[in-house]
Formats: sequence, C-alpha cells, structure tokens
Amino acid sequence: MSDLKKILFYVERSLHLPFLEPIEEYLSRNGLAVTAFSAPDFFPGTPEIPQWGLPEAQIRRLEQKAPFYANLEDFEPDVTIVADACHFRIPQIRNVINVGHGMICKGAFYTDSEITRRENLSQLLLVPGPLHRRRLLDNVFIPIRLTGFIKSDQLFGQQVQTREQFCERLGIDPSKRIVLFAPTYNPELSAIHCLQEGIRKVADKDTVLLIKLHNMTEDRFKELYANIAASNHSIFYLEDADYSGMMHAADLMISDVSSIFIEFLLLDKPVILFNNPRLKEFPLYRAEDIEYMTRDAAVLVNSLEELLQAVRTELAQPQRRSAIRKRYAMALDHGRDGRSVQRAAEAILDWVHGRNLPEKKDMDVILLEDDDAKPEIIRQDIERLRTNAPGHRLRISVFGGQESGGILDATHRPGSFHCNELYACLRGSQSPLTAILRGGLVVPFDWPKWLENHFRWNPKTGVVKAMTEPVLATQCMQQLSNSPRPITNPDVLLFGLLVTGIGQSIAGLRLPSDCAMIHSDLYPHISGTFPASSPTEFITALGLLAQSHEMQTRLSIDCYMYQADTKARILEQIKTLRQLGQNREATNLAASLD
Repeated sequence: MSDLKKILFYVERSLHLPFLEPIEEYLSRNGLAVTAFSAPDFFPGTPEIPQWGLPEAQIRRLEQKAPFYANLEDFEPDVTIVADACHFRIPQIRNVINVGHGMICKGAFYTDSEITRRENLSQLLLVPGPLHRRRLLDNVFIPIRLTGFIKSDQLFGQQVQTREQFCERLGIDPSKRIVLFAPTYNPELSAIHCLQEGIRKVADKDTVLLIKLHNMTEDRFKELYANIAASNHSIFYLEDADYSGMMHAADLMISDVSSIFIEFLLLDKPVILFNNPRLKEFPLYRAEDIEYMTRDAAVLVNSLEELLQAVRTELAQPQRRSAIRKRYAMALDHGRDGRSVQRAAEAILDWVHGRNLPEKKDMDVILLEDDDAKPEIIRQDIERLRTNAPGHRLRISVFGGQESGGILDATHRPGSFHCNELYACLRGSQSPLTAILRGGLVVPFDWPKWLENHFRWNPKTGVVKAMTEPVLATQCMQQLSNSPRPITNPDVLLFGLLVTGIGQSIAGLRLPSDCAMIHSDLYPHISGTFPASSPTEFITALGLLAQSHEMQTRLSIDCYMYQADTKARILEQIKTLRQLGQNREATNLAASLD
C-alpha cells in the first residue's frame, strides 16, 4: 500500500499561483505525494473588494497538472497548502501549512498586528528570510521554517530566462537600456495614479520601458497603460509569464511600495521608488515595516521630473547602493540558490510524515463534573479534551461525577467537589499552565494553544478565561464580522471567533466563564480556600486572587466553548436570541424541540 500523502493546494486568489504551483510541480514530478487543487467560487473583484477564486480558464490549465476539486473535502487531504491565512474559507480543514506569498508587510504581515496573529491558525509557516522570522516571533508561536522566497527560484534557478532570450522573444535590442515599471495597485501607495501618461517620457531612442502591472490593478488602469505601450514601439506591456525574463533583462526598476522592488533588490540592480503623496493615508501604514525600512537601498522621488533625473543617474552609476542591496538580500531571501521550492516541499513532507515536529507540551487539567455525571459522560469529556489538544499531553484530574470504578484515563475524585481539594491540586501542578473547566463543554480544536497564547501577548497575566457566555460571544462576533444580525449558532461562533478574533482579549475579571487557564506564577499564592459552589465561582475567585497579586485576568475572544448536550445547547441559544430581542427566531428554534 502506498505511503504517499494527499496534499491539497488551496488557491484563494490567482496571485497565489506563483507560490503554490511550483511546489505542486516539484512534488508531482518527483512522485513524492498525491496532489490536487481547489479554490473558492470565482469572484472577479471590484475596486473595493479584491478578487478571489479562479476563472474557468485557470482551472482548466491546473487540471492538466492535477485534479481540481470544487468541494475540497472530497479529496480528504492529509494537509492543505495555502499562500495566505485564508482559514475562514476552509473551516472544515484542520491541517494547514502556509507558504506565504510576499516579502513585505503592508501594515499587516511580518509586523506587530492582529492580522499577523492569524498565522497561528496554521500548523507550520514557511518564510522567505531570517528577517521575516525575527519579526514574527513576538506574535506567531507555531513552527516557522526558513525556505527562501519561492518566487526567487525564477531568478536564481537553472531555468531562468536570460536577458538575451527575453529580448529576442520581444524583439528588443539588447544593447539598449531597459527600465522596468512595476507598481502596486493600492490608490494610496501606487505610482499608477500619479504618473499615468507621464511614464512615456522614460522611454527614448536608447531606452526601452517595460510595464508590468499588479494582477489586482483596476481594469481602467490596465487599459490606460496597455494603450500607452501600444502607441510607442519602445514601450512594452507585459504579462505574468514574463517575470523571470523581465527581471533579468531590466537594468533598473521603477516602483513604489510593491513587493517586487524587494525581489529586484535580490539581483543587486538599482531601484527608484515613487512616493505617492497619499502614502500615509494608507490605513495600515507603518513606517517601521519592511517596505519602508528598506527604502534606503533605493532612490526616492516625488515627481515626474525627479523620476526622470534619477533614471539618468542610476543608469550611469548602478553600483551606488550595491552594499545596502546585498545586505537586505541576505536578510530577506534565504539561500538565493534556486532551491527555495525544494526546501518548501521538504518542509511540507517533514510535517505530513511527522518528522521534525515540536515536542508535545505537558499540561495539567482540572475537570469539574456535575455530581450526577455518569462515567460514560465523563469519559466523553476527557476524550473530547484530548482529541482537540494535539500539541499537548494532558494530565487530567476529574472532580465530581459518579464513581467510575477506575475506567477513566485520569485521576478521579467522585462526588461534590471541595474548594480545598481543588486548591491543593492547583498548588501541586507540575505544568507551567493549568486549565480548569466545567464538564460537558465543546472546545475548539487546539484549545490549549488559543488560551496559552494570551499569556505571551499579555505579560503579567495570571488567569486567561475562555469565552463561554453565548450572549457576549454573539455580541463580539457581530462586531468583528460587521453582521447586521446576531449570529447565535454555536458552531459558527466557535470557528468565527477563532478566525476573526484570534489574538484578541478583553479585561475579564468580572466576566463569568466556565473555563480558565492559570499561570504557574499564581500557584504559590494559593494558600487558602474561597467559598465557591460552582466552576464559574471558583474561576472568578482565582481571578480575584490574581488581582490581589497584581496579575491580570483576560477573557479570550478567540476561544469559545459551548454545551455539548444538544437540548441544553438549543435552550441556551433560544435564551440568547430572546435576550438580544430576536423573539421570532427564538420561537422558531423552540419549535424544533417539540
């Protein structure tokens, strides 16, 4: 029987293909995996909403390489490969590896932001260079592998297109100077809107101008620049297939805040960056991001006149900033040897075959059951906790419930729980963090990870609570999703809050919860007992104890838990709907119980 793993490449957008296709080709060509493609339903995009999915022609082309699945679950992959944190579109897929698709931040990636924290939703993250890895360590706690920039294999690999080959294909005199204009598409960042017809002046009898626009550029600008090229024999409008050739052929690049200028720096050739006057209006502008900190490797211009002068100067003195460019190349692209795709494929295979995985973490868990909970119910709770904690070895202590006769894979103290016993158990914990929760809860996959991450993001925290109050969960989800109506379905809330609220928390001292994680810094202070008749009261008491020792209590927005019992869950949902004024929906749901 074949031990080949099934690897799915999920293409959220067309611009992800240059990063996903080469890895799929490497795996298939070498017989290392069974591969397939999938994508969301195609949406062409608008000026306000970016494109997603793939047009029919691209799907047909991919099907020549590997099967395409409209319903990705039909493939039953062992792992799914993405080029961005697009988990909201694939809620049913647990094992995801993100290979990334860029080298810069744009205020969202490789920076201290809530968007960056989405990377924790994957099991493994591949990054281009050591600088990217360093910038992620404060927010991303999954394994990070350095593989090099996948697209740079087209610059350094054996199959690169030379300047001579490119010029011959396009009918360009290779003795002429060649300038590449490659802007981004955002109106606040792009040079497209600023230069327009003025870009013609770069071309002359000795200088050829190549124009390569971003895939996300508005059609009206694509048409404008295509017409500029059509009217001048020294100007050429390029398509995606020209990447390797245009990069090697060009003597100089004109760009703005596009990631392609970083890619061009890898070749140690001069770059001119046009400053859009609206630059700082970009909603995610951050001066400390990669695309701004690296601008000392380029010449910055603010007008067409400055641009034309800079073109003349840089073509005459191309080595002026060579040392700076080389320094950034080492920091931003590991290897630069044409083997980035191979390293990415090897990292994926290591993960899917269980090689080089991080050690599981030991964690103590205190499970508080109702007095009348039967052994089978307790066993199901234990199994649910373990199954959904793949990165942890859970040592579970059960308090409450009926006598189990030693059938449980946990220590068990049946009958009513006593606070002094719970405090003694906490004081004796051997793990850096201990989880306490009520029995009968459905927990998100990897639930310990989502709670423990908040201790890293919030120093001096003693207690992190899970979200277990459905009304508060619904309100948070409505705010995060901008939904006009409240979302009360517990399954949707569990996944939606994780994906849209990852890394977010609020002050939680006074907010009730049936699950919390306790930091070991609090253990020595647990010396007495607090009167508590329920798990919620017990957890609240621990929060007050943390406060008395100058430690925070946080309520995680991204870790929602709800009742496993179907009838109890529906009754809770009905109650939530009524509290939120959704009486018709509550009545309809109540009818389902009859």
